[in-house]
Amino acid sequence: REVSLNSAPLRKGRSREVSLNSAPLRKGRSREVSLNSAPLRKGRSRGVCLKNNSTIYIKTQLIGKFNVFNVAASASIIQLVAPDISTEKLSKSIAAILPVRGRLQFVPNDKNIGVYVDYAHTPNALENVLSTLTQFKKGRLICVFGAGGDRDKTKRPKMLQTVLKYADLCLITNDNPRSEDPVKIILDIVRDSDPEENFWIIRDRKTAIQTAIRAAREHDIVLLAGKGHEAYQEINGIRTHFDDVEVAGEALKLNEEIDSLSFPIDPLMLKVLLETNEDSIQSENLLRYISTDSRSIQPNSLFFALQGTNFDGHDYVPAVLKNENCRAVVNETFQTESEKIIRVENTLAAYDKLAKKYKKLFGIKTIAITGSSGKTTTKEYLANILVEKFNLLKTQANENNLIGLPKTIFKLRPPHEIAILELGTNQFGEIAKLTEFSQPELGIITSIGPSHLESLRDEAGVFREKIALFDQPNIVKFFPGDDPRFNIFKGITFGQNESCNYKLHNIKIEKDRTGFDVNEQHYSIPTPFSTFTLNALNAIAISFELNVEPEVIQKGLNKPLQISHRMEIQPSENRILLVDCYNANPDSMKAAIEFWLAFETARPHIAILGDMLELGQLTEKYHENILRLIKGKEIEQLISVGKLSRIYKADEHFDTVDQLIKSNIYNHFAGNAIILIKASHGIQLEKIIGRL
Repeated sequence: REVSLNSAPLRKGRSREVSLNSAPLRKGRSREVSLNSAPLRKGRSRGVCLKNNSTIYIKTQLIGKFNVFNVAASASIIQLVAPDISTEKLSKSIAAILPVRGRLQFVPNDKNIGVYVDYAHTPNALENVLSTLTQFKKGRLICVFGAGGDRDKTKRPKMLQTVLKYADLCLITNDNPRSEDPVKIILDIVRDSDPEENFWIIRDRKTAIQTAIRAAREHDIVLLAGKGHEAYQEINGIRTHFDDVEVAGEALKLNEEIDSLSFPIDPLMLKVLLETNEDSIQSENLLRYISTDSRSIQPNSLFFALQGTNFDGHDYVPAVLKNENCRAVVNETFQTESEKIIRVENTLAAYDKLAKKYKKLFGIKTIAITGSSGKTTTKEYLANILVEKFNLLKTQANENNLIGLPKTIFKLRPPHEIAILELGTNQFGEIAKLTEFSQPELGIITSIGPSHLESLRDEAGVFREKIALFDQPNIVKFFPGDDPRFNIFKGITFGQNESCNYKLHNIKIEKDRTGFDVNEQHYSIPTPFSTFTLNALNAIAISFELNVEPEVIQKGLNKPLQISHRMEIQPSENRILLVDCYNANPDSMKAAIEFWLAFETARPHIAILGDMLELGQLTEKYHENILRLIKGKEIEQLISVGKLSRIYKADEHFDTVDQLIKSNIYNHFAGNAIILIKASHGIQLEKIIGRL
């Protein structure tokens, strides 16, 4: 008798139709198969039921909707050809079936990460597996895959497109290249995809698997696709032992923290992203550090030869290349010949492009902060608050420009949940570039004032440059509600106006603290410098939008700020130094002087004031405004430092801080004086602090 998948046994010339969704037809009745399955998590089974006049519930250890269909088909056939088997026995037997090795095989671990190995090596197979895993993921889905050599080449780019459709991150690696060049296979895979898509190339499969598992956070899923049950890898016709399950199991046991890049750089990745020369990709040796300073070079470093005002990194390339497995990214005009040289049109543009690509690998929430003043203080308040609830990375020191910000990005590690990035500018176009590669979800502009006017010309130019931050698609905008220039935007406002979403009021200074209210909630900061309440307000607004509780916010505000020379109140024997010489613009200079004048008024007041730099054609005007502010005030002594500060008409003037130090005039300051030290950082007034 004839039996086919779509028909029951033929008897006496009759036929009975059987389909995947129906049991044998008896006396005109049909039996329906339905897939009543809940999402699967961590290798748990899912339920299937067959419906007739009664219902059969089946659980299987096999994962995925496609396997549910397979089980349903098998159960239907068994019911057809062996109707005497009880439903209880059928259910029990199917529930005992173990997953086939290498077919969505779960790799046990105690890290709460779903690690699966599967044989999927075609676009359709990847579609089935990834769509299944997507149904029950809580975090990110990370996929490691490659393509076999000496096989259908047309499927290779389709495989990557399928993976990018479902996975949050893709690591492309070697599968079984067999006799084919592994480089050509990977170039085939990526040929139809934008290099800025969220994939990363690491040819060494073991390292790729280790990197993917190290990148996974709790509740993430990692799929190792392509090889499945195979226990070998074939490269250049040579087979060596390689088992994805074994390698994954070993990687899951690794707990050491690394100080190098979380995603090592394969030279082939640079070829694809930066369109570099062919010679640079022959070696598979991975680069694990990035540097723009030849003095920090160590083995396995990628050096970017950047050109600055006072230096040219190309001068140091020969010394860099003497280090073990180091490569240098240089401009096309650089003449040295070496397979370790990677030529690009512009090294700074390439550096920023790599930073943008690298950051996307982490899927991290990003907060960007810019403004004429207060951005660093806001960043520090916000970091002190959010670190109570999140693992975060923040901009260090003054790493807020096109060279510095990538340095922060390359410090990203898998545990990080939030990045707080400060964006600085001194010329048009910088905020737009910084925003492009930092890709923030939340953006805050703290203030608009006269700063960097040599290039930005006036406050209208400052405003135009700063609001480039808001050009990022879907960014949540935070801005001063007291500044009518921002009325063109819809977003979250902060300030002292009644209409602000976060209203600051009831500011009161009590000894060494400043108390204030935001809406109906009271807060305080450990400084009498009340101007900082504006920066704290910014941090409070963002924290509230991230659902941080008021008590946690206050705990963060109580912490000392990790910044130096920003209105620091430093006792020095009987004197008190008010140190604010990191930077200076007209607004911050005015705030510092007003605070100094009102601080412990019974004691003698001495000020060392320097130039406010980068004010362009308005330089004289803004320095004269400071003269009017201090003129006629009860000041013990006023000293000016720099070329521009002569306008202050001080008691003593020095062109440089070194001249001030040599004069020894500070030896005659009153022993109980309140001394303000304020200037732009370029004047270097910090040199005098230790002598006071």
